[in-house]
Amino acid sequence: MSRSLSLLTKTAAAVLLIGSMNMNVWAEKAISDSLPGVEYDSVADLENCIKNHKGKRKHSGISYISSMERLFIPQSVADGKYEISSIELTPTAIHVYFDNGNIRLTQILSSSMARDEYKMQFESDNEIYATNPESKEVNGRMVYSTHDCLGEVYCWKQGEDVFILENFAEKGSENRNSYHLCQASSIALPGKSKTEKGAQPKPRKVQVVDKEGNPVTNLCVKTTDYTDSVAPKDRSKERSYAYTDENGIAELCVFEQDISDVFDVHAIAWEGGEHYSFRKSKQADGVYRVVWEEEKPLKTVEKEKESVIMRFTDKEQNPVVGLQVAAYREADDLSHKNSDWKMPEVLQGYTDGKGYFYSAEKIDGTPLKFVVTKTGESGKKTTKTYHITPENNKQNCYRMKW
Repeated sequence: MSRSLSLLTKTAAAVLLIGSMNMNVWAEKAISDSLPGVEYDSVADLENCIKNHKGKRKHSGISYISSMERLFIPQSVADGKYEISSIELTPTAIHVYFDNGNIRLTQILSSSMARDEYKMQFESDNEIYATNPESKEVNGRMVYSTHDCLGEVYCWKQGEDVFILENFAEKGSENRNSYHLCQASSIALPGKSKTEKGAQPKPRKVQVVDKEGNPVTNLCVKTTDYTDSVAPKDRSKERSYAYTDENGIAELCVFEQDISDVFDVHAIAWEGGEHYSFRKSKQADGVYRVVWEEEKPLKTVEKEKESVIMRFTDKEQNPVVGLQVAAYREADDLSHKNSDWKMPEVLQGYTDGKGYFYSAEKIDGTPLKFVVTKTGESGKKTTKTYHITPENNKQNCYRMKW
């Protein structure tokens, strides 16, 4: 009897051990032998993996798994209309498959890659975008769509995050009916501990001068990411690009371990530009100094048919120098019934040494809200707002009273 009980006890213990082992097993597998990345069958499986690998710097070639705080899923999945088929994590993107794998939502993780992916949708001469391009407003934001060999592709931006939705079941622009799915919703994950802090960006200044050493205002200075790392970061203070002020200085705030040595300076944001090297640039008092040998932005703007030129003066008609200017487009509400001003800025920059602000960014005749800020010597900021509707296909010149 005692031997039977002992055997029964051992058997039960073994069953309990096997059961407890199975409770910690989740469906996790490599995406491929050659590419880093892991795949999960559900959100629960991903959560179990995060808990199991907390504190580990890298898992399956992915550095951010143990610190994931949130996962973006399609809003339609959050509403219960679809179920997740699988989740893939790669160094540069997170993919969520749903509708039995026919549709994929991708969140781009690398900020420079995201910027280029989103910018691609605006370029009419881009070979990809030229394949049956289309755009619609969905939930207050523009969604840009195109076609590739796998199906119809949609791209949009929510805050600072860039998303791509691909419907592999849609073949041809006449079947492009997934705009209503272009909305992402985040769910909380157990990745970040209470004591864990994200990396903090550090200020970095670049001064741009002409051949004579004079500061050049309203050039766009832009850094480039080179790393696939998406470790926890406090991006609230990050500025990967900035415009030069009246002293020719662009104040960036970057994650130094993530950016390339090369940075770009553009006369018109995101177009053309010159390449410079932090390592090779002259440095004084922590400011990198480079020489701009191209045409100055004001001369470029004056030649453009579509442009905005403003001159700010005070009550005595003196130029107001160093004002920070940012213009926002009213979100598809030309009736002005709902004044919903949306990011990002359409135009931005500073007034130069003669009080001029200028931009050659394309405008489309919609109302703009100009937010103009003056920073005093004590750091106190004074902000004024102007509502203007620049005309398209025209050079728009204004005299502004500060």
